Amino acid sequence: KAERLAILEKEAKREGEFTIYGAIGIDRFQFFTKKFNERYPDIKVNFVRLRGSQVPDKVMIEHRSGRMKVDGALSTADYIGLLSDAVAPYEPTTWDDLDPRFRVGSNKDGWTAAVFYMTPTSIGWRTDRLKKADVPTTLEGVMDPKWKGRVGCTSWLERFMDALILGYGEKAAMEKIKKLAALNPRVYRSTAALAKGIAAGEIDMAFNFNADRPKQLKTKGAPVDFHFQDPVHGSAVTIS
Repeated sequence: KAERLAILEKEAKREGEFTIYGAIGIDRFQFFTKKFNERYPDIKVNFVRLRGSQVPDKVMIEHRSGRMKVDGALSTADYIGLLSDAVAPYEPTTWDDLDPRFRVGSNKDGWTAAVFYMTPTSIGWRTDRLKKADVPTTLEGVMDPKWKGRVGCTSWLERFMDALILGYGEKAAMEKIKKLAALNPRVYRSTAALAKGIAAGEIDMAFNFNADRPKQLKTKGAPVDFHFQDPVHGSAVTIS
């Protein structure tokens, strides 16, 4: 492993840069870039921020045209199957150290990816408008008609719906989804946009909200707090 890593590092330094397409916030990716460049200051990281569905679209268009401009992709886990034809069967030196549940594909399959980032979902709220005791901890509590017009979520609802169907069965899950839809929630295009919306006071409460965002707002002194959503779901991002 050490010999293989030394060769990789030597060749990467010779190339000097690489490009990643990613369905992850720029501020979050900058954390990884900073850590990477502390170790490899001579290698430039180019990052192209895309939404979840745009990653497989852009990668596969380049793959089919034979004009790949990207070296790595950060994809939400539910889209990784669409990328498999364009992904190499690359197993890093740490592959066997990863939890098997976070390893996707294999050399035998002809492609690989690894879940490297996972965020639990939460319910966030404005502390200047709501008391913690009044904020629901469950999705059933969020479904109360009293929250109509006061809540928000992201437009990334496919994974959320899939998770509810997996947990409750299709009939029960669709009833819950209809109740949430009846609240007429304000829908944001990304988790970052949802965070800005609640920080600006556009909504009183957010559900299915990646917990790192309200945590970040709270740390910076915004009137926002959160607790984990019941049932708690995880938003996973793979690297390939």
